[in-house]
Amino acid sequence: MRATHRLHLGLILLLSAALTHADGGQRLQDESFYDDQARGWFWHEARPSPAPAPPAQPPVVSRGGEGSNEPSPLSAAWFRLHLDSYRDLALDNPTPENVERYQLLQRYAMDKADRFSQVWTDVVNSNPLLDESNERPRTALQKRTVSALVRAARAAVLAKISNETGMWYFFRSDCPYCHRQNEPLLLLQRLHNFTILPISLDGMGMGDGAFDDFAVNDGHAERAGVSVTPTLILVKPPNQIERLSVGLKTTDDIEDLILDTARRAGWISETEFTQATQGVAPTYLTDRLSGEQLEDDPDALLLALRRASEGIGGGTPWVSGR
Repeated sequence: MRATHRLHLGLILLLSAALTHADGGQRLQDESFYDDQARGWFWHEARPSPAPAPPAQPPVVSRGGEGSNEPSPLSAAWFRLHLDSYRDLALDNPTPENVERYQLLQRYAMDKADRFSQVWTDVVNSNPLLDESNERPRTALQKRTVSALVRAARAAVLAKISNETGMWYFFRSDCPYCHRQNEPLLLLQRLHNFTILPISLDGMGMGDGAFDDFAVNDGHAERAGVSVTPTLILVKPPNQIERLSVGLKTTDDIEDLILDTARRAGWISETEFTQATQGVAPTYLTDRLSGEQLEDDPDALLLALRRASEGIGGGTPWVSGR
């Protein structure tokens, strides 16, 4: 028994020596009372404060060069890597030198951006494709010009649709929204001469004098899948039926829906739709150039982009030539 006790004691001493050697002789901070009972229960004893963190150091400025992954100092790539580090250094240790260094670096970056902006403006002014004012109205005069042309094209396209289609207007006599829908529909009828057939789902009129000459549902709603009111259906003889809208809509809303529905149904062309909604379709460089056509060379890339952009940028109501 005594030999076994001596053996256990020896193992414990060896383990204790190994732990002491491994941690450099430092006492474990999370010792419990039972591990250090000889010192008693010092409940008021303060824990040692953690060692202060070393002060932030400025990043090392490398010259980069051939074979190095470090970008050249003060290049755009260098600023992406290091400007935040110099800001953090100034925040953590705001000495006059650290703050001044960051301020001057920030000024340097802003000056680079300003020079880039100046050249950007020069290039835009010399390239019609890059001048967005040639594609979309920006000035008051341009907007008035486009608005007048769009209104004329919109009226012409809606008149064409009204000559080829009709509208089913499903209502109920007790539907409050149907009573509010009457005025926009009557205005649409006056503006574009649409033929509107009111169809009552409950067999009764609305009693306000609007659309007194109505039809009673005789399978129309079931054919069109209508169960709520007000619902508008655009029909084109002999048998084409397109749902237009459900719920209360303004006259402008109904016009937009008619144009979009007619485009999707193939009753008007994409060109007619564009003229009636935005005036002129935007031009896209992606329609003229793909990645498969490009070479991995900056000069060849610029040349290919220039060739693809030739002839783009004209044809808006204030720029001719497309």
